[in-house]
Amino acid sequence: MCLPPWGTHAAMRIPVRLHAASEPFLAIVLIVMPWILGYDDSDSATIVSVAAGVVVLLVGMSTRWRLSLVKLIPQRVHGLLDMGLGVLLVLLPFILGYTEETGATVFHIVMGLGFAASGALTDWDRDDLMHPGGDARHRTVA
Repeated sequence: MCLPPWGTHAAMRIPVRLHAASEPFLAIVLIVMPWILGYDDSDSATIVSVAAGVVVLLVGMSTRWRLSLVKLIPQRVHGLLDMGLGVLLVLLPFILGYTEETGATVFHIVMGLGFAASGALTDWDRDDLMHPGGDARHRTVA
């Protein structure tokens, strides 16, 4: 069964290759945004941004796809971790009480929704990053 059960049409799915390529850039954005948006004076918001960026880097470098350093995390688990991070990014401004930092709150909610959506909409069934020829299930042995 596909994860998630909705939007299984191939045109609606994000290729794993695109998902993997975007992660280092998104991690850097998370890490530097407190200073760009000016909420670096809020310890909670800054820690959440930097910690989330580091988590994205570590998870991406540890996922079982072609360009990772250590292939420990299955791709579907990576998707679940992205969705969990997304939920946390949406909730933490309210839990930790930094909603008065509008820039941080809006940024974290937008990034959280993006991570949750990308985790849910990535085509985890295609293993095209571990097998450069495309979907390993459809390869023929010569």
